[in-house]
Amino acid sequence: MKKEIVPLIILSLFFASSVFAASAYITPSGLEKVSGAVFNANLGINPQGANACVVSGKLSFSGLTCRSITVASGIMAQVSPTCSNPSFMLGIPGCSQSAKTILSVSVKAGAEGTGLISVSDLGVISEAGDLAVSLTPASYIITPVPALIEEQPKEEEPLTEDEVLSQDVALDEVVGYVDQEALIAGLSSPLKSITNAVSLVDILVLIVILLVLLREWLLHKERKGM
Repeated sequence: MKKEIVPLIILSLFFASSVFAASAYITPSGLEKVSGAVFNANLGINPQGANACVVSGKLSFSGLTCRSITVASGIMAQVSPTCSNPSFMLGIPGCSQSAKTILSVSVKAGAEGTGLISVSDLGVISEAGDLAVSLTPASYIITPVPALIEEQPKEEEPLTEDEVLSQDVALDEVVGYVDQEALIAGLSSPLKSITNAVSLVDILVLIVILLVLLREWLLHKERKGM
């Protein structure tokens, strides 16, 4: 009878350990970023059916500079992580059996190479006790900043003989046109002055004639009255 109980206990312990196992994840788990780029990553926990209540651990960064760490909404921080002290102990109100993001980090890509985000001493406490947790570090490819290519000034090709001759002909035509316009403008000014002078003389002569006629009419009228 005792021989039958021992294997049953061993089997029960094995079954319990396989059920009460959790996994942690970092999203995105892999990216390609240019050196100096800033991006965010999230740390989450999947209790896989167990009621996870507390998650603890310590974040570490390689090839990346931590800018900020923010605890997710709805998560209670018993030990809140910072970039200078990235250890954390976070409580899940009411515990949870479903996957849940517990915190997010903002990082800046370093020099060309590989950037890593990992968590050490990661542990999950459930209502049934401690859970075994597995986590694969997030790995990011960091590429150098593309070098700026300076555009070289284009060298102008020398003009051919035909092009030089065509430019000279065009220049002569322009100069000839300008001289012609200047000549017309120079002649039009005296002509306008003469026209204006003749018009004024005609008016004066007409006035004089009218005055003479008026005088003769008045004299003639006086003679008739005598």
